[in-house]
Amino acid sequence: MRMLALSIAILLFGVSSSPSATAQQRLWQHVLHDGIDPFTPWQTRVDWVPSSIPGIPAPRTQCKKMRTKIILYVDGPSSVGDVIARVQRCGDDAIRQGLFSGLGVALLTGGAGALNSFLATAGSSFKACVTNISNYLRIGYDNIAEWTDWGVC
Repeated sequence: MRMLALSIAILLFGVSSSPSATAQQRLWQHVLHDGIDPFTPWQTRVDWVPSSIPGIPAPRTQCKKMRTKIILYVDGPSSVGDVIARVQRCGDDAIRQGLFSGLGVALLTGGAGALNSFLATAGSSFKACVTNISNYLRIGYDNIAEWTDWGVC
C-alpha cells in the first residue's frame, strides 16, 4: 500500500499547484482502496483460554490487521461552478480510462503491470484534461491507516 501511495504522489506531483487565495472546497474525490492492506503483515499474539479439559489451557491465536483507505481528491475554488463540473468530469473519465488500461494489461499479461498501467493512464489523462485550470487546483490524496482490534485470524 505504501508503494501505491508513493506512486500516486509521484503521478500527482506534475499537476499539483499552489492553491489560490480564494476559499477551497473538495471538488472531486475517488476512493482508490478501502479495506485490509495486503502489503502489511498482520500482528499476531497467542493467549491461553480454558479448554474442554479442566485444568488444561488451550492456545488461541489472535490477529490485528492494517485497515487503509486511500482517497484521491481535488480541491479548488468554490465560486467557480464550471470548474467543479469540469474537474468531476475529468476525474471520472480518468478513472474509467485507467480501469480500461489496467484491465487490458491484466488480460494480456496475467496481472503484471496492471496497477502501474492504471496509475499512469489515469494520471496522464487527468493531467491532460485539467491542464488549463490547474492553477486553481490542489490535487492530493489522503492515506488513512489504522490497526483493527484483536480478533480471530
